[in-house]
Amino acid sequence: MQVKVFSKRLPVEPIISVLICLSIALWATHVVLQKKQWTALKNYSDYALNYASGVTADLKTGVVSAQSSPYTACSHNDLELLRDLLWQHKYLKDIGRVQNGNLICSAERGVLKEAVALPPADAVLNNGVSFWRNSSALIRTHFEIDMTLTGSVLAITSPFAFDAIRYPDPTVSAIIYSKNNRYVFKTFGFNQQRDLAPSAKMTSAPLSYASCSEVSVCVMGERDRAGIFSLSFSQLLILVFASCLSGFGLYSLVHKARKHRHSMVYHLKNAITKDEFSIVFQPKIRLSDSMPVGVEALVRWDSHALGVVRPDVFIEVAEKYGLIRKITHRVIDLSMAQMQATLDAKPDFTLSINLSIQDLTDLSLLPFILAKAKQYKIQHEQLVFEITERSAGDSVSLSDIVKQYTEAGISISLDDFGTGYSNLAWLGHLDASEIKVDKSFTQSIGTDSINQTMLDAIFSLLQRLNVVRVFEGVETQEQADYILQYCPQAIVQGWLYAKPMPIDQLQSYLSQTTNGLGR
Repeated sequence: MQVKVFSKRLPVEPIISVLICLSIALWATHVVLQKKQWTALKNYSDYALNYASGVTADLKTGVVSAQSSPYTACSHNDLELLRDLLWQHKYLKDIGRVQNGNLICSAERGVLKEAVALPPADAVLNNGVSFWRNSSALIRTHFEIDMTLTGSVLAITSPFAFDAIRYPDPTVSAIIYSKNNRYVFKTFGFNQQRDLAPSAKMTSAPLSYASCSEVSVCVMGERDRAGIFSLSFSQLLILVFASCLSGFGLYSLVHKARKHRHSMVYHLKNAITKDEFSIVFQPKIRLSDSMPVGVEALVRWDSHALGVVRPDVFIEVAEKYGLIRKITHRVIDLSMAQMQATLDAKPDFTLSINLSIQDLTDLSLLPFILAKAKQYKIQHEQLVFEITERSAGDSVSLSDIVKQYTEAGISISLDDFGTGYSNLAWLGHLDASEIKVDKSFTQSIGTDSINQTMLDAIFSLLQRLNVVRVFEGVETQEQADYILQYCPQAIVQGWLYAKPMPIDQLQSYLSQTTNGLGR
């Protein structure tokens, strides 16, 4: 037993659409987030710089005031001065005097019973200022504090001095450092253990911003995760899901547009724009002597994309999508232009053109017809317009419109009579001068179908009407003889006499029949 394995190829276009939308969404989100985060980082860094500069300036002012004291170091008056400075400078935790590397008094502790030796400084700056960062060795406290020694004045910074700089986002850090020797004074955030001053060119953070103030203090803000890399897993999952939905939506739109592009409607609109329509003419034969007395203009469409499209197919589409009026205008223009010479030479010859109900209710159509008739010098009596009710229209409301055509001398023909479209109700309300019996009745001649019985009733009805009677679809001599027997005045159309033909063949055909060559 042989087992067949079927492999179904996955559709590529939806996957490509999803990947495109996902890539665009990720890229756009990354760019937007980075720009937003960089702006926030810059604002934060500028704020931190201004704040740190304010703290530095406040501390320097206190130190300068202490250095300019006129009193003996650690005297009563000197201690009072130092205590006043604590009240005046909010970022000072304590301020004291140092001799020979030992703290001998401070505003908060007064004169020490035993001098306290200062530990080695973390850094000595270019201006001779010694700096201790996060020190707890000198003063017993639960907080780590910063200290500076300028000359003989020791300034102890408040442990809460930089609380306003702390950023709630753990991915953001700020580094406060000296501009000259690039010593790190303070760090906040994920870079708290950093000992070396940063460089904008050397930083490994994806986002950074640095600036310095006039007091030689610099701040660099850094962000260790930026753009889409800063999103949580759930946020990223939502973004991917939304992108996939957008991708399928894009594919649906493109697919729909492509389907429409390749649809009959699209190509029909294209045909109207590019004028792909042509006209053929089928002769209308007087049955009694087999002489042509007129022609019916029939539109043909040879599409560059679809090939030859049957009229019953594209006419129905044109009526459904409101394109029939443009086609009708073009058919009228082409038909009159090509038949101008024949109609001029044969005053009793007629040109029949099909109209839809949409055409008939177009109030601009009759003026257009009259203008074209004048342009091509065609008599109104030579024009016959065949109408077929393809929808449940109101024949009563159309009677006034038809009256305008007949008053202008233009004949109206009821096409497809007997099929249920053009019926007795139409015949009673419309002033038609011609009735065309549908080919389904003609082709029932010689059969036992119900249409044969109905045809006999139609013959009986037509004998009482003063109208031109046209029978479509005559293809056999038997059909022609039968119609001649019951309706000697009939006009017929059909392949027995002539197929639809272009204008050059029609002129040759008319020349032969006029010279008595017949069929």
